[in-house]
Parts: sequence; C-alpha cells; structure tokens
Amino acid sequence: MNSFLKDLEKTGPFLVASLDGDDLPFLLEEARTARADMAEIRMDLWSNFFREDWAVKMARFKEKIRLPLLVSFRGGKPFPPWWLPVHWKALSAASLIDVEWNAAYPWREITKQARDHKVALMISHHDYQKTPSLRELTKIVKKAYGKKADIVKIATRVQNESDVRTLFELNNLFGKRLITVMGMGPLGALSRFVAPLFNSCLVYGYIGTPTASGQLPFRDLQERMRAFYPRYDSLFQERSSRLVL
Repeated sequence: MNSFLKDLEKTGPFLVASLDGDDLPFLLEEARTARADMAEIRMDLWSNFFREDWAVKMARFKEKIRLPLLVSFRGGKPFPPWWLPVHWKALSAASLIDVEWNAAYPWREITKQARDHKVALMISHHDYQKTPSLRELTKIVKKAYGKKADIVKIATRVQNESDVRTLFELNNLFGKRLITVMGMGPLGALSRFVAPLFNSCLVYGYIGTPTASGQLPFRDLQERMRAFYPRYDSLFQERSSRLVL
C-alpha cells in the first residue's frame, strides 16, 4: 500500500474538490487555497485541455498545486487511451485514478501499469437512474475488488430514504476496505453528510460548476464537515504534514 492510501485509511475521509469550468489552472489554485484534501480532474470534461503536452501539464500541476490529484475517466473508452506508455507517464503525477467499471476493460494491464507507476486505482460504478438492490451492488463491489481495486466507489440516484440506507448498508458490508458511496439527486447531499459515519473514505464537493447532481459547493461541504465531524481538522493537520504526493 502506497503512502497516499495509508494516509487515507488512517486519517480519512478526504474532501475531494471536483473541478469544472472554463479555466482548469485557476480551479486547481482555488482547490489549493480552499485546502482541499484532493482535486479531481475528469478527463471527459478536460480532454481538450490535455490533448497536447499532457505529461508536462500534469507534472506542472503536481509541482505547483501540491495537492494529491485524482484523474477520473467516465463513459465509453476513456480519453486518452490509458494503456499507452505516454499516458501512464502522465498519470504518474496523480495519486489516484478512477476508472469506471466495465468487465470488458483490460484490468490486468490497468492494474499492472497503475502499480508500476505507483498510482492507486479506484474502480467506480455510477447508476444515474436508480439505486439497485443491496445484492446487486454487493456483486459489483466484489467484482471491483476482484480486479485489484484499491478503492471502490459507488454512486447511485437516490429517490427516497430507503435508497440512502441501501448505500450505507453496502458501506457497512465493506467497512474494513477503502470504499466510498454517495447518492445523486435531491437526497444526494444528505448521503454525503452522513457517509463519513459509515467510513466512506472520499466525499466530493465542487469548485466551479457541479459535476454531479447532489454535490455541494466545496467550501459549504468543508464547513459542514468541520461542524459535524470535529476531528476532521486535527486529522487534516496530521496527514498534511506528511502526505506524499
């Protein structure tokens, strides 16, 4: 387990600033100023920005922002194709990559490259229509861990309180592993506030414009987390003094 994962396991949850807007360098600086635990760069939103000189840009962000970077891929084949050596070199500037679950993906190669480049791997599943049953979600989580995921992320549309409870039951089932669950939709914010009680390791807020239904502005999320979880600040100080980017 690399140092990033050790810190996440010991001092989580991490508050993730998900970035969307017109100016990625500005948004990353906003995340740094806000003292986010991690900044998320989604390649479905920023692929055009990284079309040229991706490795150079990623290395520059790592050096300047000095925040752990999460690079996420959503929908279809991720852009750029993450199995090419030049792209893995660029991803080595990240602490964590998030690849959407798809049984057809070359997981053995993805896992090998992630290990070789010392990047943690999160496998995620999103259901934008509903919250599947606990049994269905459990199967997905087990498949993701079976592909050597360091972290599993489950995000579903929650339509009622029962859906929220399903997500937290899932979180409880795998509470000894690194897992994060969250709801999308009107009750999404509720699920994000409660998630740390069930050892959900990542909580997302947005800087710029929302990247998912139910997300809160990052600073609002941070203020409420500090109010609801007084230990958050002390844990932040503990990990920020030694976090290896």
